[in-house]
Order: sequence, then structure tokens, then C-alpha cells
Amino acid sequence: MRRAVLGLGLAGLLVPGCFASHPRGSTGFVHATSLAQFEGVYGNAGEVKEGPPTYLSALIWPHATGMDHRTITSIEVRASGERRLTVRARTDSTVVKEQTFVQGKDFDLHQGRLRIKHFQGLHANHNVEDPTLGYEGESVELGLDRKGQGKSRQTTDFAGVVYLVMPIALRMTDEARFLRIGD
Repeated sequence: MRRAVLGLGLAGLLVPGCFASHPRGSTGFVHATSLAQFEGVYGNAGEVKEGPPTYLSALIWPHATGMDHRTITSIEVRASGERRLTVRARTDSTVVKEQTFVQGKDFDLHQGRLRIKHFQGLHANHNVEDPTLGYEGESVELGLDRKGQGKSRQTTDFAGVVYLVMPIALRMTDEARFLRIGD
């Protein structure tokens, strides 16, 4: 009996959590089979459940210097062969950034979605502001929803301990919808 109570007490110390944010009317991803399915022009400011918009340009070029994502109005995507996508960021009719991305180098086609970022590794900060130790994973995927609109999913996973005492497991998922405004 003591072991059962002790086991329940220890299980209660694990802090699990799953947080998800989806725009209103969100639908699932379509399983794309070719890069040509992603062709189109999408609005840069994504629809989210609440808060400021997610910018498609910021997901594609997260470390671009001198690029004000708020001023970009649209993102044009064109397939260039079977393994390349050319992406243009525009402010109205002016191209402000253009880049060709190669499958296997810059992104992977995973479950019909473009996985543009995927990280798994050890999370070990040595300061009081972030007293966690454990495994973390992060991914950013782009795709199409069932209505033909652009869609992003950012997922962060963490399993570890806080202050080396309290176990914790979290998953946070944020989705945004990017309206297709042209072919």
C-alpha cells in the first residue's frame, strides 16, 4: 500500500502539458506529393488564434538581416524542377528577397509538408533564468490545408527536469494560416 501511495505521489510530481494554438476554422494538412502543389502567391501575414500575426517570410528567412517582415505583403512560391523551390518576398510589386531552396539541403518533404527546421538535442542552461535540463525538439513545417491555403506548424517538445528536482514534459504547437491570394 505504501508503494502505491508513493508511486501516485511521484507520478503527481511530473508536470505534463500540451499547449496548442490554431486559427479559427483551421483544417488539417493536405498530403502533398510534389513541390508543384505548393506553387502560388500567399499573404505574408498569417492568421493566428490570437496575438500578432506570424509572418511567412520570418519562418522562411528567420535570420535575414535588414528585412522588415511587417512590410512584406506577399510570398510567391514556384517549383523549379522536382527538387527546388524559388521563393520571392514582395512589398506590393517589388521583390525584396529571392532565394532558391533545394530539397535535402534546405528542407525535407516529410508527410506531405515542407520541414524547413528540425532540431533535437540537449537543453542545458546554467543560469537561474532557465533552470531546466533535458531533451528538446523543435520543428517548423509549411504546407497546404484542406482548403488550399498555406499553413505553418511550429512545434516545440521538452522533457526534463526543473532545478534538477521536478520532472516536466511539454509540447507546444502553434499554427498559422496564410491566405492564397494568387496562382
